Amino acid sequence: MKKLLAMVVVLALGACTGPWQLPVAGMQGCPAEAVQQAQWVHNNLPRVQLGGSRQQAIAVVGLPAKVESFLLSDNSAIDVFYYHTPETACRSGGAGLLPLVFQNDKLLGYGQNYYHSVVVPNLRQPLGMPLARQLPNVAPSTDATLGRGQPLR
Repeated sequence: MKKLLAMVVVLALGACTGPWQLPVAGMQGCPAEAVQQAQWVHNNLPRVQLGGSRQQAIAVVGLPAKVESFLLSDNSAIDVFYYHTPETACRSGGAGLLPLVFQNDKLLGYGQNYYHSVVVPNLRQPLGMPLARQLPNVAPSTDATLGRGQPLR
């Protein structure tokens, strides 16, 4: 009985993985910054709140790998912050990065599905990142490919 209990405890402990343990087996040879960001985003994205500001998102998941601004068909502007995920850390050219979409400094939604189903149909043209909207220097304090969010205003 003690052997069985000991075996169950060993198996249970071996199966435990905390949010800090992201498998990186397939990430050897990838850029270290991308792997680090992928791990950070994987661990912290659930803490990002819809309706939160860009600065709040940066405080939770860190600085994005890429930022773009777009003009929508209604002449309003959005900013899109792109982050590496475990699935995209090794891709060259930034293909498939996780988008976080902001309008008027509020997070509207995130994820590839949200971006392609809500944002892309409403795009008018890309904009340059205005100097007044550069990223603040803020220290960083799930699988989101499905995404979530709200309609564009």
